[in-house]
Amino acid sequence: MIWRGAAVILVVLLLPSLTAVALESFGDGAKGAPAPGADSDPASDDGFSGLVMSEGEVVQAAVDSSPELQRLRQRASARKVGADFAKYDVRNPELRIQDLSTEYFDSDANHRFQIGLRWHLPRFGEVGENVALARWEYQDACVDEFEYRIEVIGQARQAFFDVLLLKDEVVAAQRREALEARRVDVLSRLADLGTVPFVRSMKAQTSLLKARRDVASLQKALGAARQALAAIVGNDSPVDAAGFELPEGEPQLDAIMKRAESVRPELALEARRTELARASRRAEVLDMIPTFRFVQAAYHYESRDRDWGELSFGIEIPVFNWGRHKLRRAEMALASREDNGSAGIDQVRKRIGQDFAQASAARAAWVTLKDHVAKAREDVERMAAVARSKGISEEEVIDLELSGAELEWMMVDARREYVEALLDLCEAAGFDTFGELLGE
Repeated sequence: MIWRGAAVILVVLLLPSLTAVALESFGDGAKGAPAPGADSDPASDDGFSGLVMSEGEVVQAAVDSSPELQRLRQRASARKVGADFAKYDVRNPELRIQDLSTEYFDSDANHRFQIGLRWHLPRFGEVGENVALARWEYQDACVDEFEYRIEVIGQARQAFFDVLLLKDEVVAAQRREALEARRVDVLSRLADLGTVPFVRSMKAQTSLLKARRDVASLQKALGAARQALAAIVGNDSPVDAAGFELPEGEPQLDAIMKRAESVRPELALEARRTELARASRRAEVLDMIPTFRFVQAAYHYESRDRDWGELSFGIEIPVFNWGRHKLRRAEMALASREDNGSAGIDQVRKRIGQDFAQASAARAAWVTLKDHVAKAREDVERMAAVARSKGISEEEVIDLELSGAELEWMMVDARREYVEALLDLCEAAGFDTFGELLGE
């Protein structure tokens, strides 16, 4: 794409010089109007009467009509609730009743029983590890939702711009078809008069058939693109795309990187992974010291003696936790996270850098053509008028106008390449619109 963009720039830069040379060769004739009976450019309106949507409406409809995205959002919301209440996720106390026996059927026996509450305390570091795990699971769900949302938006925007760009291509193909039809008409009359060989007329008809084939193919592709856009937004009938102007400003890589880091959730996910690894290591360290396992408050009742209360607790002796294999495993996991914690972000930055290079090359070609194509079109029209005033054959004038049509095709191709490069860059950075590339 970069070499192609450079070639486009070279052609356009040389065009004014070639135009000046051609004008000098024709003479100093004034700008003339097109020859009487010359065909005008075809209308860009193809008669579509269905629903027309803007880019924002297409994106919103695609997001709202995606059941998978709604499921991922609900999962992320549920995990957020779990992360908010993870610190309260401890064991419930037990109600314990003891010393119930068949002696209650003997009225002379000493009737007694014990009732109390026992609570199993969490292990040292267990709550912190649970909180870190819940936060990581929530952030992981956010990443899944974000990536799928960007994919849905990217598909919707791609379908939207496919319709717009295909409409431009249809218009350019129709203009070429009109010029080819004029050439066939001119050469057919000249062939009938015997001034040109019949084979030239046949070649012109072949070119006209190819132009008509291109128009029909593009119109069919445009209909399919409108139907695809309708499927994405959840509409039964084809949908057309409203007009759109590409951003004028030039994106800056450093600014895009900074905004992407604040938008994409991968950075927060890496931080949560490191936090979980640290919490797991801390829990393994604390697991090697004696731990309170439970505490119990009980009340003892005796029918023939006084009642009394009791407080008891249990302590776990970590005799078998000193093998340290779990601790070594946790330390290795933490070291791995600290060494490779930014791997995901590095991949995002690498992709942004690659897509930015492609977008910069495509923008250079598009801007160059945009700045020169209007003047070049005027020059071609002027050259055609001068040629007619000098008595140049209509066939050669049509060939000159076809060269202008080729320049229009270059503009359409450059615009498509620039749009597709911007879409890739937006998807890599996690942006919803082209304006975000410029900080808007």
